[in-house]
Amino acid sequence: FASLIKVCVVASVCAALPLFSTTKFTNAVDIPVEFIEKNVKLRGKIHHVTEKGLEVEHIPITIPIVTSIQRKCLLLVRLAGVELAPSGMVWLQKELKPSQMVWFQLLGREDLALECRVLVNKGRFLSVCLNEEILRQGLGRTARIEGLHHDSRLYWKLHKRLLRAELKALKKNKGIWQEESFSERASSGREAGPGVTGTQSGALLPPGLSPFSGGKAAVRYHLVGFYKNF
Repeated sequence: FASLIKVCVVASVCAALPLFSTTKFTNAVDIPVEFIEKNVKLRGKIHHVTEKGLEVEHIPITIPIVTSIQRKCLLLVRLAGVELAPSGMVWLQKELKPSQMVWFQLLGREDLALECRVLVNKGRFLSVCLNEEILRQGLGRTARIEGLHHDSRLYWKLHKRLLRAELKALKKNKGIWQEESFSERASSGREAGPGVTGTQSGALLPPGLSPFSGGKAAVRYHLVGFYKNF
């Protein structure tokens, strides 16, 4: 009886997701809105790492004969919630081998680019989230997760994980934080390009210290304040 129930469940899932399992998406605009709203995970093969993002060939779970002979059209996949440093792109080019398989979870779509959470298998039972690993290595900074509603449960769940990864790099002085001086940044209070913001976490910054400075002082106040108020 248990086996019969299991067969029925599998059959119902397969019947509900025929498009998910057999259709090969060659353009971001061809992906149904429902897939993005439900944050579906798709499988793909890495082809190139560029300044704009990862160029990925979508590989359906079941590949029809017609799909297998189609020309390779690549999707542009961006690491959602991450402002990549130049050293981060170099690291990705080194770590991601051509034709390496990944899973990318759809979080949003902007023009022809997909905002995604990208997972790479490391062994049989382990997968690594590239978004978090980049921050954990100190090769980028947290940013707004485009495509998700700012007040949604999923947004804050993922944002918290990204901030936790960034905090680890900051504490260990890794990557972009290696040569940062806490005292120098705390006294400068200068404003720079986009980075993590105190308004996203509810953290309060001291007078004269900009959350956009990108220095260790601003980031530390931001992250510590985030965990106190979350």
